[in-house]
Amino acid sequence: MSEDQRATLAGFIGRQRDPQPDEPAPRRGDGASAAPDRYQRLWLVLAAHLRGLEQTGVVDERSATSLAGMLDRVSSAPPGQARDLLRQLEASIEERIDSGLPAELAGAATLGIAREDWASTATRMGLRSATVEVADAAVRMQGGLIAMADLHAVSLMQGFHTGRPVQPVTFGHLLGGAIGPVGTGIARLLEALDRLNRSPLGAGTMSGEVVGAERHETAAWLGFGGTLPNTFDAVSNVEDIIGAIEGSAAIAAPVARMLDELATLVRTDPASLVFDDEWMREDAHLPGFSAAEGLVTLASDLRGLTVQSASLVTRLRTLPYGPLGAALDWIDDDAGEFLGRAESRFLRVESLFRSVLTVNRAYLANRAGRAYTTSNDLATFLMTEENLPPSVSRNIASLTMRRLRDENLEMSQITPEMVDTAAMLVIGRELKVEMETLGRWFAPRRFLERRLVEGSPAPSKTREWLEAETARNRDASDRVASRRLRIREAEAAVRRWIEDRASDSED
Repeated sequence: MSEDQRATLAGFIGRQRDPQPDEPAPRRGDGASAAPDRYQRLWLVLAAHLRGLEQTGVVDERSATSLAGMLDRVSSAPPGQARDLLRQLEASIEERIDSGLPAELAGAATLGIAREDWASTATRMGLRSATVEVADAAVRMQGGLIAMADLHAVSLMQGFHTGRPVQPVTFGHLLGGAIGPVGTGIARLLEALDRLNRSPLGAGTMSGEVVGAERHETAAWLGFGGTLPNTFDAVSNVEDIIGAIEGSAAIAAPVARMLDELATLVRTDPASLVFDDEWMREDAHLPGFSAAEGLVTLASDLRGLTVQSASLVTRLRTLPYGPLGAALDWIDDDAGEFLGRAESRFLRVESLFRSVLTVNRAYLANRAGRAYTTSNDLATFLMTEENLPPSVSRNIASLTMRRLRDENLEMSQITPEMVDTAAMLVIGRELKVEMETLGRWFAPRRFLERRLVEGSPAPSKTREWLEAETARNRDASDRVASRRLRIREAEAAVRRWIEDRASDSED
């Protein structure tokens, strides 16, 4: 499809507007850009520990200055070592620091820090940063869904139940089945983030240490919201990590289901939705064949996240009771990779709804009233327009609907004669309902306008609901931003403290 054709199509069927300057622009990420690497995280933990050693007087100012100078020199990992095992990196950092210190200071940098709490703290730092990015991507994704739903709050379409056509809805209302659960998942993920963002540092191997600053102080220096209060739990806890994994999967699952529904819609009605060319696949051997492969692939990737999360959770919950030890390496790798995948998939969904997908409003509206029947509305019509009692109205409606089903007809094909035949059987007289009155009553748009319950597909109610979801989305965005800022500022402050102390040693 050429750009001119696409622009013409957008004018007729409603392409979503481009983001305004005050809206978050779509971005693409690989899920790993925001978190410091494994070596850097171990370095930050040791730097915060050194600050605690100086504050409590375990090492004097002069010694702290020398140690900080060496820490500054080894702030970058040697080539090829950034992804070594945690214990290997810990030993490497300690060896590199001690190699440049006088004999009397050898081992001072790691005084009072155990391998277990050092590695556990660094692992949590990486996973919390990854979780922040997942939450940010989820908020952006939900924002894209909300924007599309608001744009199409009046775009009529046929509703489906287990693949069969039912009553009309709007495209905006259809997206509500994912917007709501995604909001719930985001709230769940943010709660999990706050539990994950607790520091194990100071727990030692499991019994705690007696050297260094108070645990709540080192936690604050590293941007943690607090500490894990029990030192055994601090080095053996897996449920906080599981919370982040399951929270991410809870966001992915409803979106995957919704994308599957859209894929089904495209297969049955190819003209209903239009995608950018990069999302489509054509086959030279099948002229005219075009499949929304990008949509199907994305739905499959999101389902894969739920499967991967279940596998990770099982592995975590079957670990031996006690300090995690060597398991921290695969936890850091596998949980981090899972969160990175979740982030990238959520951002792709955001891109889909902000810039890729075009809804063919005219086509969907033309099919909105097809193949549906509703006895409740016919009974309401008879009560309202003909002043019949409820029991009589229900009986006439039931007989009329039965005839429609027997003759395989839809609501738009109901006739006054059908209603009169049913009325003769129930009350012994014809009602003489006018065809125009019936047509107006059962027109899809009129059908929706009568649905005035909270959260219904009536455009006014859909927009009320979307306003509330937008407010919740903005609140979640603010919460994510505040947590990211706190983490980044804390990590930057640790680096500055080392740099300042290192500059003192040079002087």
